[in-house]
Amino acid sequence: MAATLLLLLTGCAPPTGDPQWIAWRAGAGHWPADSLWAAEEAIAAELDGVHLDVSLTVDSQAILLPEWPSEIGCTGPLDEPTWAHTLETLQAELICGSEADPDHPNALRQGAPPASLADLLPYLRTASGRTQLVLDLHTSREHSPEQWGPVLLDELLAADVPPPLVVVSDSPSTLAAVRNHATSRGRDLTTWLHVPLGLELGLPRQLGELEDPGDWDALARVAGVDGLVVRWDDAWPRRLAGTETSIVIRSPE
Repeated sequence: MAATLLLLLTGCAPPTGDPQWIAWRAGAGHWPADSLWAAEEAIAAELDGVHLDVSLTVDSQAILLPEWPSEIGCTGPLDEPTWAHTLETLQAELICGSEADPDHPNALRQGAPPASLADLLPYLRTASGRTQLVLDLHTSREHSPEQWGPVLLDELLAADVPPPLVVVSDSPSTLAAVRNHATSRGRDLTTWLHVPLGLELGLPRQLGELEDPGDWDALARVAGVDGLVVRWDDAWPRRLAGTETSIVIRSPE
């Protein structure tokens, strides 16, 4: 059995073929990254998935931002990471999507405050059942792994939104906690683990030493996840040979 290949798109139109195509940051490069506008357009395009960054605020609210808002071009007087502020402060002080993106100079621009997960729910209700919602969790030491499940899943379950749910993180313990919470609520979800290129960040030490750090199937099995997220490099075709685990490749930005 060959690996299932999923590609996270960054500002390029999806070609035809067997891989699944997922709008990275809801279509960064076409629309403002992680914005409601981008999410609406990506859902309407009926791609295989819509990827969004998610962080927890200091008051434990889910907001569609990476750890550092400046990473997606948000501007404002806040110098601390997302988790250091309340949802109210972030939405009052930050404007995202109004500045030109040097990586994607032709992307459309529209300034707006960062959206919360609750703000996204009306758009998710319009999604087809085939479009996956891919939530990329930006963890911090300020929040325990167990805090993520209730914040993410309870709101989505209460809203009864149709998209299949995928949760992504570089933290195996966070993915395990979210999966356990989903199981307790009778909800199925898919988990993907971010893997640094070459595993140079010491991921095997988080999971216990692996006999072969290049054995993707063993890594996924030990981490208890359904797939691995990697950045593209020219060696991946060789590295993926014989792999059964789903591999999610981020295209170069």
